[in-house]
Amino acid sequence: MNAGSIEATWLRLLDKVGVMRHLAPGQNLVAGNGQLEGVVRLADGRDWDVLELIPWLLRHDFADDRAYEAATGRGSLARTAQQLRPGDAALIRYQSVSPDAMSGQPPHSDTEDEAVTRVHQALALMAAYTAWPHFIPAPAAFDAATGLPPGPGTELRLPAETALVFHDGIPLPAVTADDEALHAHVTAMAAGAGKAAFFDRNPLIVGGLLMGCPDDDTDNTYLLDQEQGWLIVAVNSDDAPNQLGLMPVTHLERPSPAARILRNYAALLGLEGWDVPPPVPGRARSGGKSKGKKSRGPSPAERRRRARTPQALAGALLRVRSLTAPPHRPALPVQAKPASASEPGGPAAQYREWRRAHFTRNTRVHLLDEHGQPSGPVYGPEAIEGVTFTRRRTWVRGTWVNEHLPPRPGSAPTYALDPRLVRSPMES
Repeated sequence: MNAGSIEATWLRLLDKVGVMRHLAPGQNLVAGNGQLEGVVRLADGRDWDVLELIPWLLRHDFADDRAYEAATGRGSLARTAQQLRPGDAALIRYQSVSPDAMSGQPPHSDTEDEAVTRVHQALALMAAYTAWPHFIPAPAAFDAATGLPPGPGTELRLPAETALVFHDGIPLPAVTADDEALHAHVTAMAAGAGKAAFFDRNPLIVGGLLMGCPDDDTDNTYLLDQEQGWLIVAVNSDDAPNQLGLMPVTHLERPSPAARILRNYAALLGLEGWDVPPPVPGRARSGGKSKGKKSRGPSPAERRRRARTPQALAGALLRVRSLTAPPHRPALPVQAKPASASEPGGPAAQYREWRRAHFTRNTRVHLLDEHGQPSGPVYGPEAIEGVTFTRRRTWVRGTWVNEHLPPRPGSAPTYALDPRLVRSPMES
């Protein structure tokens, strides 16, 4: 990530978490020599280390997330990245950011590497806590993590300057598998093994954190920042049992597996079919004694009350959107045939093949009338572009080609559940 890009991103995120509102008159975040200020003066006259000020400003958000975990008892599910619900966005962000960044404690050493690490941890913290969360339900999680994004050069836009995408964990070996090996992972997942938390104790991909760049567009969207993003990863090892973390990913335009996943998430955010977040549960009435007092955020009892509501589990507290509409499957002309795995004139296919989820370009899609019904045909002589159909990028789910044939021979992946993950909360 180049210095100019990180500086611009740093300043935008500091503004989003509220640092600018607390600065003393005339206080800037960039010194006269062009370097970012490490210590700033606030309007109340105090001097604060910027890296300590950030978690102080986010303290109420941390308290809300802890209250959600305590009230719902879903912390272990988030750490194992299974059976997630939209409201678990609170747990995903709270458990994946760096504890050092959340504490705002001074560095362990004065080395340059330590200073750079603290800045990047604070950057991820601000991105996670200013992101608009989006939840992908379990049936679509595998395609979201293993599918192909639109081709190079495609402009990808986000609905917010920072966006968080999360779903049930998908084993890393399946995410990075090539086309020839992916079919074995699909078979294992379909057999029910995908419900296990870890594939030979390898990490799980749980989602991603994306950054957007402001531009002159007027539709309230942001260009995907190709310089920086993060994968949300669940790890299980002797040193780090059942932990979530953010793995930095740079140069999203490159054809690496990590960049592919983040670009796929960005493309999914541009789809229609994300639902409207549920209404926020009603707040308790404030008593007359609190009138005129400085707001200290909701009381612990109020936080617990809101966290226990059905709306909270559905994502109301963080305005979580869920992907509810099924992926589009393009309408085909009557004469069209599904593609065959074998080349024309070549030998007949012997095994089924898995075709990854992918995006199409300029696919014909029905236009609906005032009653929500198709206004006419998509293909044929009576199909009229702009009247009965339009064209847009669509997402096609992964599917078997020649499903009637047997799978390729070979040993299937073994999905093994670590015994530590099946303990009850009382045994922890």
